[in-house]
Amino acid sequence: EKLKHAPRKTDFEQGKKILDEITAFLERKKDAGEKVDDADLSTFKNIVSIYSERTASLFPTTYSSFMEMLTAKPTDQLPWSTVSHPSIEWITQNGICLDNIAMERSTITQAGNGAFARRFIGEGQVVTPAPLLQIMNRDTLKMYKLVEVEDKLVCDENDTEPIGDQLLLNYCFGHVESSLLLCPSSNAIIINHCSDRQDWGGQCGGGKGPNAMYRWATDWDTNTEEWLSLSLEEMQEKNDNRQRGLSFEIVATRDIQPGEEIFIDYGHDWEDAWNYHVENWKPPTGDFESYSSITRLNNEKKDLLDLETHGSNVQLGCIYLEKKEEEDEDYYDDEYGGLVKSGEEYKIADGTTREEYYWPCTIYAKDEDGDAYTVLIEQSPQRAETSWAAEDMPLFLTEYPRESIVFLNKQGASDQNMPGTFRQPIGIQDEIFPEQWKDIARDDHHVGGIDGD
Repeated sequence: EKLKHAPRKTDFEQGKKILDEITAFLERKKDAGEKVDDADLSTFKNIVSIYSERTASLFPTTYSSFMEMLTAKPTDQLPWSTVSHPSIEWITQNGICLDNIAMERSTITQAGNGAFARRFIGEGQVVTPAPLLQIMNRDTLKMYKLVEVEDKLVCDENDTEPIGDQLLLNYCFGHVESSLLLCPSSNAIIINHCSDRQDWGGQCGGGKGPNAMYRWATDWDTNTEEWLSLSLEEMQEKNDNRQRGLSFEIVATRDIQPGEEIFIDYGHDWEDAWNYHVENWKPPTGDFESYSSITRLNNEKKDLLDLETHGSNVQLGCIYLEKKEEEDEDYYDDEYGGLVKSGEEYKIADGTTREEYYWPCTIYAKDEDGDAYTVLIEQSPQRAETSWAAEDMPLFLTEYPRESIVFLNKQGASDQNMPGTFRQPIGIQDEIFPEQWKDIARDDHHVGGIDGD
């Protein structure tokens, strides 16, 4: 309800057209020697609001603000008007650097990416802030078996046993005696685990232990102190009103040099869960036995026509833009028994695409005289049903460029859905966790979401 007046994509598109008209009108008025003032902008804004309050909200009401908006790049002008613009002095006094760390490959083997210092960070200094989004019940991240209903994959209502947890769980903080999860919304999520309890290798090796820690936010987040006194019920009420108020901050526990990887200790429970996972993990079977890495397939530019040999999880995706103003009957072709359009316009230029979304597709034919294809576009499960899909009408794109076709995971078939994947929140130290948030009895035999022996 609170977001119903927030501008949508269509409002920005319409606003851009209106912006051009306003700019042209004001230029004509200035050329005629007439005065341009705030009243002109206010009049335009009032007229636009009659048709769309959301679009009208994009425009300033003063001439000076309007001219300042026009100094931004054309694509940024309207978005510029929707955010605040504090002075450099205000930022210097009140801001916290978000660019102290950069993401690079971790020094710990198979840890993926990690956080590295971009500059010297002294002991006790804030490495990065970590505003937290609360998930009131960690069970909402449970995943269930999917079944196909009317060509769509949905949760099986007859299967009440979860098959795992969503990947997000690994990037959230939690406590073993609480259903609450706190998930950072900053680059703090790329900081890896390190402890002196075992040798993790890389820059964490040799018993060094972590070089940073987390703690509740200090004076830069005035809401945290209040929220720490709330009950779970009071927090749920604020959550229902789309409010958040808790933050961590990552602090250096010793001097950190430029280029050094930054680590925090995820806690005993996380470490025990990881060790249990490593000791008990078994290769996947069934549908995931022939799983292939999508990243590897795309990097190696594997043959598109040999899809079946690449893995049961693999499908193709093609960049496609559905144009509502087109009439389907204008593109019907008897030879294909469906709609036929040119795919040449989807050629990627300068590393960008006309549409940053891939629709499922299959190869219908490869052109004999070049690296282009005729592809069959399928209805995207993430988009509204198209007219051609509703009528069960095939859609073909001819002369479609190879570089606009990628390998994708089928829905529900990525490695995130594999059985036996590691899922465990980062542990919050007991001494800083409010007692009133503990609503689950601790089970010392419950490790990493799996009942231990």
